[in-house]
Order: sequence, then structure tokens, then C-alpha cells
Amino acid sequence: MKIFNIGICGGSASGKTTLAGYLAEALGKKNTNHFSLDNYYHDFVYLGLDPVKINYDHPDSIDFTSLAFDLNQLKAGNSVDIPVYDFNTHTRTAIRKNLSCKRYIIVEGLFLFNMPLLASLFDVKIYIDTPEEVRLARRIARDTKERNRSPQSVNDQFRQYVCPMHRKFVHPNRALADRIINGNKVFTGQIHEILKLIQWRSEI
Repeated sequence: MKIFNIGICGGSASGKTTLAGYLAEALGKKNTNHFSLDNYYHDFVYLGLDPVKINYDHPDSIDFTSLAFDLNQLKAGNSVDIPVYDFNTHTRTAIRKNLSCKRYIIVEGLFLFNMPLLASLFDVKIYIDTPEEVRLARRIARDTKERNRSPQSVNDQFRQYVCPMHRKFVHPNRALADRIINGNKVFTGQIHEILKLIQWRSEI
């Protein structure tokens, strides 16, 4: 069985998780592994660093070596135990998520295509292009509900860290993508084009 890696990249709150969910549904969940680059944040508490001072929108916050290793293991048909990150405590939990070998692997994250360790690991690269003001509104809604943040703190972080890091590290992935998706439109109508691309690449 040929294992097929699909990368979904885009800015914070661009719709990566939503698109990945739709795509996993279309490909068949029993045939698909889906996880996020967010699983691979370093455990800064364990490293003795103050998590409040960490720029989580910079690539240095991610353990790319472990992600590349796990992707290569899955690509080779092996199962892996991936880390689970807790955003409330800024630590990796003691629980690890087991992924068995499946036909499709969907990985979503801010930086996927312009990182040397990952660049060659994806068979299809999708970039979600979503306006900044839409992403900010979504992030405020998400972080106040799921991460116990105040709207003002989310807005301040977005302006201070997210925006400049997006321009420097995330947006360049757009030029490396096989397909660019409009994150301000309903994804269901765009899934068919992605499925056609996956089918075409699978037959090469």
C-alpha cells in the first residue's frame, strides 16, 4: 500500500483544521490519519523555560526533527505515538496518541513546505489563503472559548507576534503549494478539486 502525505498550510485560524476534517471525511476516516503541527510544540516547561515568553508563532517553537521522524515512520508503513500538547499548561501531556498505518496522512500547520526537514515529505501541498481580519476574528472566538484567553490578550498577541511571523514564515509557503484554497469561502465546493489532485498524484 502506497502511503500518501497531504500537507495543509496556512495562517493562524485560516481554516486548516476544518479543511482537514472535510478532506478526511471525503477520503474515508478509516483510511486517514489526521494530526497537527501543534502536537509538536516543544515542552518549554520541561526545558526549564518560561512559556509566557515563548513566541509560539516562530518555527523555533516546533520540534521538526520529531515530526519528520514520525512522518517517515508512517510513510514506511509503521505505527507511531505522537505527542499531545496542552495549550492551557504549555506542556506535552503524559498521554501520547497512537497512529497506525493508513493510506492517507493529513498534516496541518503554520510552517510545513518551507522547512527543510519536511519539504520533500508531502505528496500534495495545500495552502489556505484567508484575510487577516477574518483570521483575527476566528482566533479571538477560538482562544477565548478553548484556551481561557481574554479578547484583548488575543488581539495583542495577534498584532505583536502572529502578524509579523505570518509575513516572514507562513506566507512564503503559499508559493510552494500545489493548490491554493480560499479560506473565506465554504470548503465543500473546493474539496473536489483537491481530491482530483490527490487522485492524479496517486497515479504518478
